Amino acid sequence: MNRVQEKAPLPDQRTQDLLASRYGLHRPEWIRRAMAPLHGSLPEAGSPSRVDLSWISTEIVDHQGDVLLATGMDESVFALNPIVTLNHDYSQAPVGRSLWRKMRTHDGIRGIVAATHYPKIPEDHPADRVWMPDVALGLVRSGLAIGKSVGFVVLSERPPLAEERRLGWAGCRRVIDKWLLLEYAVCWMPANPGALVLPDPGSDLKKSRTERILQKAEILWDIRLHQGNSPR
Repeated sequence: MNRVQEKAPLPDQRTQDLLASRYGLHRPEWIRRAMAPLHGSLPEAGSPSRVDLSWISTEIVDHQGDVLLATGMDESVFALNPIVTLNHDYSQAPVGRSLWRKMRTHDGIRGIVAATHYPKIPEDHPADRVWMPDVALGLVRSGLAIGKSVGFVVLSERPPLAEERRLGWAGCRRVIDKWLLLEYAVCWMPANPGALVLPDPGSDLKKSRTERILQKAEILWDIRLHQGNSPR
């Protein structure tokens, strides 16, 4: 199983000050990790829904030998402004907003599932400017941007236990048991079959308000996991 991981540039000064004051981190290790669908599932083209459900992190050993524990996620900073970018490009406007992030388990692999909403173009948006959420949603629906990439800071780490190595983490060199989620992005160059973009909730639930779509989508998600069926 492959996963792309890279060291990211340090956060802006305000974020660095927050990390130093709240967590005592004066030289934070900021990592970006990109992931792709487990089974190649994609939202359906033509659906009225503008929400996708995706794995943004799973407990799989990456190329550097790291495992990111789902139970260790701290989203307190991200939850204050949960915007989603396209390929971590901060020179462009955000493309979506993360509505929630929750821990889930599928086929024995635990991770974090997130709901991403791509807003409709407002009536007062300049006609000569591209509406980036439409661009991102089109890429996701077409299958050209099927992954998600998380940006996080390591808060705590430990070596893997012998039992963890025996149970599938043979190549693990460290377990990141506490981490601060700072961002995540829609991306098109992932390499890990660990982040699943589920079928667009609107394809099954038809036109509904966003809250109803998400509530029913969560129910469908839990039912599929309970039955042991992979989402289409």
